[in-house]
Amino acid sequence: MNSKLTEAKQYLGLKRNIILILGLTVFMYTGEKLWERFIPKYLDGLGASILIIGAFGFLQNFLGAIWALPGGYIADHLGNRRAFLVFSIMAIFGYIIAIVFDSWIAVFIGMLFFFGWSNVALPGSMSLITKTLGKGKTVMGISMHSLIRRVPMALGPIIGGYLIVSYGLLIGIKIAFGISIALSLIGLIFINKLTSEASNERPEKIYPLQLWRSFDRELENLLISDILVRF
Repeated sequence: MNSKLTEAKQYLGLKRNIILILGLTVFMYTGEKLWERFIPKYLDGLGASILIIGAFGFLQNFLGAIWALPGGYIADHLGNRRAFLVFSIMAIFGYIIAIVFDSWIAVFIGMLFFFGWSNVALPGSMSLITKTLGKGKTVMGISMHSLIRRVPMALGPIIGGYLIVSYGLLIGIKIAFGISIALSLIGLIFINKLTSEASNERPEKIYPLQLWRSFDRELENLLISDILVRF
C-alpha cells in the first residue's frame, strides 16, 4: 500500500513544495470565490450606479492582465516564498479596507490589493512548480494546480450564497471578506513552510514589446487566437 501511494505521489508530482502550493491555492482561491460572483449586487447595495458596476467589471479584467507582469517580476526578484508573503499581506490589507468602509469606493480601492492575488501569484506558482519538478513533470504539476483551482470555484459561490441568504447581502459579503482574511492567515502558514529556493540569478528588466518580438511565431498565433476566442 505504501509503495503504491509513493508511486502515485511521484506520478502526480506531489513533492513537499507542490503539496504546500496546492494547499495555499485552495485557501486563497476559496477566499476569493466566496464573494467574487456577488460583488456587482454588493456594489448595487452600496449605492453604486450601473456605470460604476460596469467599471468594476472592466477593472476586474484589467487587473487580471496587468497584475501578472509585476507578479512575475516580484517572484523573480524576491523569490517565490517572499513574493507569496507579500501578495497575501496585500490581500489581507484590501479585505480590511472593504470591511471597515461602507462605500463602493472602498471596494474599488480594496480590490486593487485583494482581487489580484490569483493573477499576481500565478507566475510565482508556475515558477515554483517548474523549479520543484523540473521539465519532466512540469505539465503534470500545472495540471494538478489547474485541477485544484476548480475546487474553490465550485464550493466558494455556494458558501457565499448561503452567507447572503442567512445574514443579508451587505452583512453576508462582509462576513465573506472576514472569512477570506482568516483563510489568508492560514495560507501564511503554508507559505512559511515552503522550502526557500536559493538563486544567484538577477531578475531581468521587463520589456513587453521586446518580449513579444522574441516569441515563436506559433506562440504569437496561439495568443492572438486565444484573444479572439475570448471576445
